[in-house]
Amino acid sequence: MVRVFLASSLSLALAHALDTTAPPTNATATTDLDDASVLKQFQAWQASPAGQFARKQGLLESAEAGPDPVRLAAFKETLITIAELNQKHTSATFSADNPFAAMTNDEFATYIKRAGADVQATADPSRLETSTATDSMDWAPSGCVAPVKDQGVCGSCYAHAAVAAVESAMCLLSNPRKLVTYSDQQLTSCGPGGCTGGLSLRSLNWMLANGVCTQDAYPYSNQFTSVTETCKTTCSPVKLPFTALGKSVGEKELETNLRRQPVAATMAASSAVFKNYQSGIITSGCDTEIDHMVLAVGYGIDAGLPFFKFKNSWGTSWGEQGYFRLQRGVGGVGTCGLATGGDFPQIAPPTFGLATARGAFWTIDSARQRIKHRTHPNLCLDVDPTQNNKVQVWSCYDNAPNQRIAITEEKVRLNAFNGRYLVSGQGILQFVQIWGVPFEWVVNNVDMTWRARSDGGGDKCLDAYEARNGGTVHLWPCDSNNANQKWRFDAATGQLRHATHTGFCLDMATTTGAKPQLWTCNTPTNDLQKFTYESLSFPQ
Repeated sequence: MVRVFLASSLSLALAHALDTTAPPTNATATTDLDDASVLKQFQAWQASPAGQFARKQGLLESAEAGPDPVRLAAFKETLITIAELNQKHTSATFSADNPFAAMTNDEFATYIKRAGADVQATADPSRLETSTATDSMDWAPSGCVAPVKDQGVCGSCYAHAAVAAVESAMCLLSNPRKLVTYSDQQLTSCGPGGCTGGLSLRSLNWMLANGVCTQDAYPYSNQFTSVTETCKTTCSPVKLPFTALGKSVGEKELETNLRRQPVAATMAASSAVFKNYQSGIITSGCDTEIDHMVLAVGYGIDAGLPFFKFKNSWGTSWGEQGYFRLQRGVGGVGTCGLATGGDFPQIAPPTFGLATARGAFWTIDSARQRIKHRTHPNLCLDVDPTQNNKVQVWSCYDNAPNQRIAITEEKVRLNAFNGRYLVSGQGILQFVQIWGVPFEWVVNNVDMTWRARSDGGGDKCLDAYEARNGGTVHLWPCDSNNANQKWRFDAATGQLRHATHTGFCLDMATTTGAKPQLWTCNTPTNDLQKFTYESLSFPQ
């Protein structure tokens, strides 16, 4: 996720910032690794733009002083690793012409992981759908993907991924399409992260709340220092038009979402295959312990091998001009954990639209299960059973049976009073404040069930079988006839009421919400029972 180099130990230090118009170094993998050959290749690297840049910054001793034995040994390890990788992984090419050639594999892993992403990958990988597309999609040449950037020594991959997702989404919304680059530095310095790592979801939420400045107005300045630059407030943020964020879990969802737009994605990038990657498709050689965030831009098939394509933030001197490809169709969380989770601003969220005579427009109020006038939200559609179910316009009232008109199913998120929200994973319910993979619920307004859609295949429902204070609330196989699985959200009080166990509500138990329970519905509602029903299918 982050490239942090220490001047005292790494002669390559700032090589990622090299002039990419210059010819690459001549360092190549070979089985002929006598000391003279290694020294010759190392000296060729020293003479490259990378070595010259490092010397200008005082991070590399002059060539006259002789090579650092420690760095020379690391470079030799790189050459040995490259030979092994090229022999083992025939669908990709690995080379020492990369910004990390003078680092050992352990050093590379340590510095990538030191600012690793705080991701809770709690979904059951065996139940995530596999990508099976036979077509291809590539946003890179569309004009709506910004040029590859270089995060430098700052652990700001999450910011670069989030900003990249916004850049593409804003471009796709514009008519005609126009690409504007936004400030990774503002998000790094002022947002919820810094140079020690962060999450793209938090960053996207921050930008939705605060806007984001353009790159020209607030250029990136953390390339050569791992100390987060002080936040500046001199630019004018652009307000983002998005009302909802999308989530991608598993290969199939990533494939589906990529048909609409690029996605900020998480993965594990601390392995030698990433360190020395030059081109082709990585099929293995990495774990799934998430430590990096990038932008997913497409998918396809090359020589019969399905792949996902990503844009990195390590400059154009790495990989395929800053891009890389990972094998697709392996299932679970994907190659290198590529499908563990992804986030993106929804450029075209599903909307409920109803038009009546004389240009009157209506919208769905999901939480209150009614249809209200778009311009006059105090007016609702009302069905009067005493007048042969006549549909009329009436003043909106909470819990009015005549006004109950609900979507059959919708994706929702249940938010608590303190910024936490209800998630599920491996059969465990809890309220969390940071992103966890399974957080979407599917509410069925016909059978009144709440399905944990993202916890695998969506066959587990919110269930309470003990009608008592402190009663267990857990996940159980969905059954539309199971009375323990009936719930009704009361928008007037903010409580999630059990429809069968009358008088009982979902209760956080504690402010952390580590173990939700069933409890007598409080009047007035206390904080532990007060929730916000957020429709992800039909955002307001």
